[in-house]
Amino acid sequence: MNPLLRRIRNRIRGRRILSREYPVDADDAYLVSYPKSGNTWSRFLIANCLKGEAKVDFATIDRTVPDIYGISQKDLTALPKPRILKSHEYFDPRYRRVIYLVRDPRSVAVSYYHHLIRVDRLDREMEFARYLDGFLAGEYGRWGSWSQHVGSWLWALENDEDKIVVRYEDLHADTLAQLRRMMNILDLSPDDTVLRRAIENSSFERMRRIPLPRDHQHEQTAGGQEAKTNEFVREGKTQGWKHSLSADDRARIEGEFQALMRRFGYLEDSIE
Repeated sequence: MNPLLRRIRNRIRGRRILSREYPVDADDAYLVSYPKSGNTWSRFLIANCLKGEAKVDFATIDRTVPDIYGISQKDLTALPKPRILKSHEYFDPRYRRVIYLVRDPRSVAVSYYHHLIRVDRLDREMEFARYLDGFLAGEYGRWGSWSQHVGSWLWALENDEDKIVVRYEDLHADTLAQLRRMMNILDLSPDDTVLRRAIENSSFERMRRIPLPRDHQHEQTAGGQEAKTNEFVREGKTQGWKHSLSADDRARIEGEFQALMRRFGYLEDSIE
């Protein structure tokens, strides 16, 4: 076994991982990412492409691009084929068609921090620097660290025409072109009218106005507080970390993940 995969697997040894045991079909397509890397937005984009003018909400994306962690094995197996599935798994050789979303880990770190507070997994008073210790070590969830996760997929992404990597920043800058690439992997070819409508209907402003279904409402805010907008969807900015990270926090992230950040073009403005 690849040493990187062995290290990640050892972190979760002894736990039964359903998401790595259910049957995977050859025609399945997977939308894979490290958490907080744009998966929800991408699911909306895909669902809006597939549903045309129909109203798409969180219940719709759960049916159209199901989250493998929020569905039973029985229901997952019963889904119509071919399936398009959301996953946060580190490299799984059973996944034949993959859209892998990668995002600047500085943005991921900030977004994950707010998410963990929102779902009551972090104390609201925890300082970011203390949280960052756990983030860099891959202690929040069973996905490993950002670099372990991205690194586990990198070889496959570079050597398989059925797998593509989409940088969140590129999806943000030229959504039409990147969405067209994603549709191509799904063996779909909607025209630009459909793509542009899907992009408009998946704007962050619109997504934030969509209420969460009952089974997601625990993710809305920490401590049961009510929100005027859907706080599960934040701002979606690509450079927001510049206003959130201290120089020390930024340097720690860049130092820990330097090689892969450079590989994906995230260190052009790094601290020297």
